[in-house]
Amino acid sequence: MPGCWNGRQATLKMSWRQLRVGSIPTPGTKMKEEHIIVDDLDVSYLDRGEGEIFLFLHGWGMNAFSFNDLMERFGDKRCVALSLPGFGGSEKPKTAWSVADYAKFVRKFLERLEINGIKAIIAHSFGGRVAIKGVASGILDPKKLILIASAGAAKKSLKMRILGMIAKIAKIFFAIWPLSLLKNRLKQVVGSRDYLSAGEMRGTFIKAINESLLPDAKKISIPTLLMWGDRDTETPLNEAYRFTSVIKNAKLEIFSGAGHFVFKERLNEVAEAINKFL
Repeated sequence: MPGCWNGRQATLKMSWRQLRVGSIPTPGTKMKEEHIIVDDLDVSYLDRGEGEIFLFLHGWGMNAFSFNDLMERFGDKRCVALSLPGFGGSEKPKTAWSVADYAKFVRKFLERLEINGIKAIIAHSFGGRVAIKGVASGILDPKKLILIASAGAAKKSLKMRILGMIAKIAKIFFAIWPLSLLKNRLKQVVGSRDYLSAGEMRGTFIKAINESLLPDAKKISIPTLLMWGDRDTETPLNEAYRFTSVIKNAKLEIFSGAGHFVFKERLNEVAEAINKFL
């Protein structure tokens, strides 16, 4: 997830080990991964149930299966979770994408599945960036929006600025062998875990973390529920307050003692809060 600089707490370490790319559903799960071609990219997704449609958008470095347990709590709904391009079983974009590119892709994905009339988008972390951009621009049109520890409200830190600088000058300046060693050292010092593990997705990562979604959030008028753990060190609680202050029809639910993966740590409470909101 863009901007995750500190993952030292034990609970977060456990979460990251369990939920990174390549995680698989538990044995006996009812979820079945499906594939579809959208804009010449082979992407994977989960699609289960019938009824009102919930669209799930995951965080950076994760995939559709991260919502497996939460989706099971909505047996009377049609739950669709997409592994965004570059994550899980989905192909990587051929170029570095912006958040807007992802929002447009989600729209095309929904069109390929002939999905209209989304009841709610439920988005975590980086997925929240995509949801905010999509809703604010009219690309995505759900009746309600649920943001779980959404990224996009962080103030641009020194680390973000240095990462952006590295990305811009690396192709020229760091092509010189001695300086390439300096680049690697800088990445170790200032780079987040996600940046260091992003590989071919680093260009996309840089674009994401360097864009504030607060101007977009101001354009959102549909009912919006923000869900946050007060021990989240990756998208701290003050970012939730920033979103709440600019989204016109927003409600904030804070879960005491929970971290960035609040929807895993407090599964039943989160599901109950979503049902009540909807």
